[in-house]
Amino acid sequence: MKEVKNVNVIGLTITGKTEDDRVVRSDNDSNINEENKMDTKKLEPIAFIFQLFSGILLAVFVASHIYITHLNEEALKYESVVERLSNSTIKVIYFLFLVIVCFHAFNGLRAILLDTNFGKRNARMVNLLCLIISIVSILYGATLLISF
Repeated sequence: MKEVKNVNVIGLTITGKTEDDRVVRSDNDSNINEENKMDTKKLEPIAFIFQLFSGILLAVFVASHIYITHLNEEALKYESVVERLSNSTIKVIYFLFLVIVCFHAFNGLRAILLDTNFGKRNARMVNLLCLIISIVSILYGATLLISF
């Protein structure tokens, strides 16, 4: 058996004894706030389920968007785009597309950040920042949709 003493490798602390010279790694959770852990534990199952459904809806929306706009050469012309966006039903569909894209993107980013030591220590800030950026993106996209 070979003993490995606390060696920090890219945010991980390597600790413990190993057999056959294998390295055992464990996250360095000593600086993680218990309150942040609790917030993340409550949010993660719900966020995962919504991430799953938003991915499925994105596949449907992207497929229909490509079918409607990119398979018809006329649909990409400016006049056709303006005509299509003058229809309130299309605007609602594109708004839903925008909301789902923003949720999926920023929830994915949030999940990635929470997997880092920085995210674990600052879970509340990461959650709030991703929520704010997502809302701002949705408002900006909605403003662009309304302008047509």
